Amino acid sequence: MKKIIFFDIDQTLFNPDSFLDEFYERLIHKYGLDAGQKAKLIKFYASSKPKDYFDPQIFLKSISKYFNIDFESLNSLFWDQKLIDKHLYKDTDILFQISTKTKMGVFSKGDSKFQKIKLTRFKTILNKNDIYIFPNKIGKFLEILKNYSDHNIYLIDDEIDVLSEAKDINRNIFTILINRKKKHVKNDKIDAQINSLSKIQKFL
Repeated sequence: MKKIIFFDIDQTLFNPDSFLDEFYERLIHKYGLDAGQKAKLIKFYASSKPKDYFDPQIFLKSISKYFNIDFESLNSLFWDQKLIDKHLYKDTDILFQISTKTKMGVFSKGDSKFQKIKLTRFKTILNKNDIYIFPNKIGKFLEILKNYSDHNIYLIDDEIDVLSEAKDINRNIFTILINRKKKHVKNDKIDAQINSLSKIQKFL
């Protein structure tokens, strides 16, 4: 039977924390902000989640207005592809090797534009028809599964709740928790736990 692996994005393929830290530092340096104003930037980030996920446009507009920074200039700084690619986890290189024998997919939550730009490096191994990004992703999971009834399905995520709910929907899904903090979690709905994507091959 064919196989497909669905990857989450944030904390699985991409490190949003290190990305934001570097964005803050670049912002402070470029516009001569006081380093102490980083707390204000963090506050803007926290308040930019009206739909339970980060909205870059709200975030950037808040910064632009408060610090009187040209919005287009700010946009260019934030959406810098090299900056974004820099904060993909190094172990994501394994995806290119895995893709030679297994179909690759994405199952993620968040702002569609921001999530998709994080996948640019993998455009040669990802089919756009296998990329699913929703505000509430688990609510769409059953609908998505119908497209892969002839596949063995693997789901890799850093959120236990997502994996557990997916298992409730279809017990045949192989659930993998990516736990980069290396803390073992007890949960009978998680089939495997890894701290690096380099370890997923043994389950395929």
